[in-house]
Formats: sequence, C-alpha cells, structure tokens
Amino acid sequence: MSLWMKKIVLLLMGATILTACQPQNNAAPTEATTVESTTVAEEAEIEVTIDIIVEDEIVNKGEQIFKVAEGANLLDVMKEHFEIVEKDGFISKINDHAQDEKENIWWLYDVNGKMAEVGANEFVLSDGDHVEWKLTAFE
Repeated sequence: MSLWMKKIVLLLMGATILTACQPQNNAAPTEATTVESTTVAEEAEIEVTIDIIVEDEIVNKGEQIFKVAEGANLLDVMKEHFEIVEKDGFISKINDHAQDEKENIWWLYDVNGKMAEVGANEFVLSDGDHVEWKLTAFE
C-alpha cells in the first residue's frame, strides 16, 4: 500500500473515530436561541473561496466566493452551496462528480495550500480561506 494511501486511510479512520466518540446533544433549541443564533450569524460574516477541481480544471467557475457565517464549518457551507453526498463528515460526491473507491479516486481538500488534517465537519472556516476540493486519483 502506498504511503499516500496509508495516510488517507489513517486520516479517514481517525476522523471517523473522533466523530463517533463525540457526545450527542439531542435537545431541541428553543425559539429564543434559534432567533439569537440567526441574528448573530447575519451580523458576523466572512468571505471564503471554494474551488471544485476535476482533472485539473475548476468546474464551479463563477460560483467560487461565498459569504458565510463566522464560525461555520466547511461541511455546512458545502451543504448550503453545493449538492453533496457525505457520511461522517467526509464528502464522497460534489454536484455530479463522485469519488470511486474501486478506481482509488477520492475527494481531498486543501485550505490555503495546505492539505486538511480533519474531516469537513470539523474544519472551521476563517475569513479569506481558499478551499480547493480536488478529485484525486491514487496509484
């Protein structure tokens, strides 16, 4: 197994374990909490750039810069702006482009030129972040 594949498998396993071990909060938010949260989110926005790259080409041209709530995680932003399929914080399909386990093709993302070390559900965006989702083949 190649070094990159080992890294990806370890990253996926680690994020799955971390996600599965988190306590669940099933309490429904009260109306006051919901209204307050919405107001705060509207007041504090940040701007992020998200590129979807397939075969070295940006496929979401013209739809790359988004204003999002401060403190938003990448998974929530992806759900809001793209058609995605995800499980346990890991995205397997963006719009019409899906990863393929048999062909060893995976969605990976970089933020500001650095490979992410956590699942999209754990990555909190900051103002000016540049996210690149790349459909990447491993051999």
